[in-house]
Amino acid sequence: MKVSIIIPALDEARTVGEVVAVAKRAASVSEVIVVSDGSSDGTAAIARQAGADLVVELSKTVGKGGAVMAGVDLAQGEVLVFLDADLIGLQPSHIEQLVQPILRKDADMIVGMLGEDLLQVVAPYLVGQRALTRGLLLRAPDLRSRGYALDYTLSRAARRQKWRVRSVDLDAVKHRSKQKKYGLVRGYRFKLQATRDHFISRTSRRNRLFGWRGGAAGLTVVLMAYGLAGLFIPNTFAGRLNVMPQPTAADRILLVVAHNDDELIAAGGYLAAALAAGSQITVVVVTNGDGNKFSAAVLSRRVRPGPKEYIREGEVRQQESLAALHRLGLPGEQVLFLGFPDRGLEDLLGTHWPKNAPYISPFTRTASPPYGGAYQPSATYTGDDLYALLAGIAERLKPTIAIFHSDLDEHPDHQALHAFVTMVLDDLAQRFPGQRTARFTFVIHADDYPRPLRYSPKSALAPPPRVQAEGRWLKYDLTPAQVTLKTQAMHAYRSQYQSPYLRLLLNSFIRRNELFIDESDPVVR
Repeated sequence: MKVSIIIPALDEARTVGEVVAVAKRAASVSEVIVVSDGSSDGTAAIARQAGADLVVELSKTVGKGGAVMAGVDLAQGEVLVFLDADLIGLQPSHIEQLVQPILRKDADMIVGMLGEDLLQVVAPYLVGQRALTRGLLLRAPDLRSRGYALDYTLSRAARRQKWRVRSVDLDAVKHRSKQKKYGLVRGYRFKLQATRDHFISRTSRRNRLFGWRGGAAGLTVVLMAYGLAGLFIPNTFAGRLNVMPQPTAADRILLVVAHNDDELIAAGGYLAAALAAGSQITVVVVTNGDGNKFSAAVLSRRVRPGPKEYIREGEVRQQESLAALHRLGLPGEQVLFLGFPDRGLEDLLGTHWPKNAPYISPFTRTASPPYGGAYQPSATYTGDDLYALLAGIAERLKPTIAIFHSDLDEHPDHQALHAFVTMVLDDLAQRFPGQRTARFTFVIHADDYPRPLRYSPKSALAPPPRVQAEGRWLKYDLTPAQVTLKTQAMHAYRSQYQSPYLRLLLNSFIRRNELFIDESDPVVR
């Protein structure tokens, strides 16, 4: 079978020539194709000089997914190998490690891990060195618009379609760092873009259930979506769940949530166990949940709440969080409120990332935290400031365990916060190679979840049906005393219990177990 090497390149004039030259020397390679993704330097010319069989020059930058597929369209090989253009230390033997198992039909896809790049260990969706057949590639979702999420999309397709995937260690190969290539600011923008593309790839099928946040009309919508059976019949799960490790006195636990009450819904029982074990715990609440029109209207007794009423709602919810966590036994000084905008975190990943483009909350009409007790009142509603706050907290704590929202969750704020925390933990791992942080995520909002949608403390909480195959789910069993403690703490959220839907939702998570997803290890092995 013919083997085609495809190298997408954006302003990689300093390294692309060596990558092309090495690829040309690999015995199994039939052709080398370089796709210059709107480069403004001499990438294309240097690729030609190095001996590339074909150089495609795109007039504008279309992203990694589009560049790779432009090469695939012109490739003659049945076996396709994707290589990054910024590799250092690549040898022909490394390319053979990728190609030979495919030629021998020992695997369906080979992923090349860079031994010196810790980021690929904790963020395998960024691994760019891959080999697979054209036939399998065409079975994956359309990759042209996936940007940097191309690699993640391939990993997800492999998991869903049960491809035989193997990883190989490409010893002594590394990337030229983006900070060195583009400078500190532009380098971090590229890292952000990679995370953002991954985030967007997860949200393309988002359910917009969260624009109303409760009320009688909202409850009607929920009941129609569930069907009456969803209120009464438990979700049956045929798979076997592994067990979440018990917290210990040696653990430093960082729990990051988007809204007040998320921490109890997802991990109230686990927090109680961690406190009893003597773990060091820090809870970070990123927004004050100040975008709930129903709660703001009830609290203010106004049909149309204004900015003052939404701020008042945020103040009440902050106090409810402190009261709820106090009932578990967590001191108030271990709870950090960032005061960022409810329903605005997604926007901070995009146009409102830079400091000169702050987001203005449509509810509070503020561009910075309006709350007393905010962790950093001078922060502005920008992605840059939120990232910096989370990074500073993580660097100070150096957690052994991080618990945060899953990107399987359908709430936009939850998905966005997953992207922020993932990027923070990835960078922490790179700056402190000896630091190991176990990552556990959780889902609150998903189709037909939780089931039954009612108070059922003796029932088991099972993974959401539509995404139960997409994560390594773990259960954490609660003792009757922990269930009682979680129930008492949950009732501190009085403002949320005013909403019929939220009352059902909060009570539905009082179960005999909690659920987490293990994201500590690479998705692709």
